Amino acid sequence: FVITNPNNTHEYYVTAYNDGGDTEPSNTIIVNWTGINEQLPNFSTHLFKNYPNPFNPTTTINFNLKNNSLVNLSIYNIKGQLVKILVDKNLSKGRKNYIWNGINDQGLPVPSGIYLYKLEVNGKTVETKKMSLIK
Repeated sequence: FVITNPNNTHEYYVTAYNDGGDTEPSNTIIVNWTGINEQLPNFSTHLFKNYPNPFNPTTTINFNLKNNSLVNLSIYNIKGQLVKILVDKNLSKGRKNYIWNGINDQGLPVPSGIYLYKLEVNGKTVETKKMSLIK
């Protein structure tokens, strides 16, 4: 694998080369790495930090799936109450991106505050992270 950052941004290009000394890449993916304390994923199921954070009016939530899986991505308020279900379906493996616009499941805007987003894969919690909405 070769990791490059040609634009000096949070986007890193991860290129895989076949065994046997091939010089042509067999596959390239783009990984968004937004924090120095967050390691680049090792091609496992992984929930990334949302960006921007804090946000107004929208934020992007990314995750990587190692295998085809039943996925639930939900937003909760700081009290642990469900605010919004972003995803609840079977997804194919690979990188996924979802945008949350600060609207709850009833179609109403939520107030400023701290929210949690939780990724569940095949009924098991993978990770939970927090984000801040500032209006």
